[in-house]
Amino acid sequence: MPQIKTHLYILAVLFMCQSLMTHSQVLVNNQANRPEKNIPNKSLEQQLKLVKQYEEGIGVKQDFKQSFYWLKIAAESNQPEVTTALAKYYFFGKGTAIDYFEAFKLFNNAATKENAEAQNFLGEMYAKGIGVEKNNERAFFWFTASDKNNFLFAKYNLANCYALGVGVKPNPLQAQLYYQVALKGGLQIANLGLGSLHLYGIGTPQDYQKAIEYFKIAGQNNIKEALHILGVIYSAGYGVVVNRPLAIEYYKKAAELGSAESQFNLGTIHLKGIDVKKDVAMAINLYQQAANQNHKESQSNLAQIYFHGEHTKPNYPLAFKYFYNASRLGAVHSQQNLAHMYAQGLGTPKNNINALMWLTIFAKNMDQESAITDSNLTKIMTSQEVELANELAKKCLSSQYKFCN
Repeated sequence: MPQIKTHLYILAVLFMCQSLMTHSQVLVNNQANRPEKNIPNKSLEQQLKLVKQYEEGIGVKQDFKQSFYWLKIAAESNQPEVTTALAKYYFFGKGTAIDYFEAFKLFNNAATKENAEAQNFLGEMYAKGIGVEKNNERAFFWFTASDKNNFLFAKYNLANCYALGVGVKPNPLQAQLYYQVALKGGLQIANLGLGSLHLYGIGTPQDYQKAIEYFKIAGQNNIKEALHILGVIYSAGYGVVVNRPLAIEYYKKAAELGSAESQFNLGTIHLKGIDVKKDVAMAINLYQQAANQNHKESQSNLAQIYFHGEHTKPNYPLAFKYFYNASRLGAVHSQQNLAHMYAQGLGTPKNNINALMWLTIFAKNMDQESAITDSNLTKIMTSQEVELANELAKKCLSSQYKFCN
């Protein structure tokens, strides 16, 4: 059954609050016109003007596919600022499909040409293992490079590194200094970092009230992560009297700002009727909002809802869809459930090779090889099928779930 996340983020939550999450980027499924054809060559200035026009809807209908089209042409100039802009389109899936690997390649190109924003993005991708194998030392290297080029958000990210010991020896005092410098520069999200230091007593005496003060300031500046943490604090009673109605209000505010974690928690609250009237439709809607942001727990819960039909009619095709999505996001138990659906032909054509592939992935992630032998799958498959399933599992894992067909 879905469970509310009542644990406070270990400081790693800070890495969920970097510029990737605060740039107000919106994934837009825009019904765009086809890119203009048979147009005479345009100068770089004209190309970038068209990018701006289509991106902001200036004098034309807003059309992200068209802005992407012109930005891609403009990027042939190899100017780092333009390359960085194109990389962000790929990263956020703006006017094109999300492609972290292409985004990484483009950010890397611009970063080596001293583009500070690209350097910061590159650091974040290394820190989170997005589009590249996770490497904390490389993350710290690029954050430092970006900071030297006076990119304000790099100071916040360096503060996170010193607070968490990411790529560098933990140094709470240095973390506090960087947070304060970032805050002085106008970066309100630094209140989140300072609040976390007080919350956990890192480099300073633990002080729940001081932490809450910082989180409230951040929340007043629409920092959704701070609002979510306040919801967790009042829901679980960390340093305060439990106040679930207030927690729900904070979750609502964070959810409206796009916090997938708050959408998930609110979904569970409505699904179970915790301090609110039970509302399955509302729960599903909230889970769906979070799932649209690739929130794996929400994908898993939707899959469970549609598979078991406890709160709505069973729908195996939808259950399969959400188990598949969650599995591609690394939700381990969804991988086991997905294997079961392939093996039984539930919501998808029966496919023993895919079943064994996902069961193998589950077993490796859980260090539970007995799951394979207990399934009896290998007993009804040829040696060639088993070998293929193992190869596919290896390819899926080594590609960070990018190639899992």
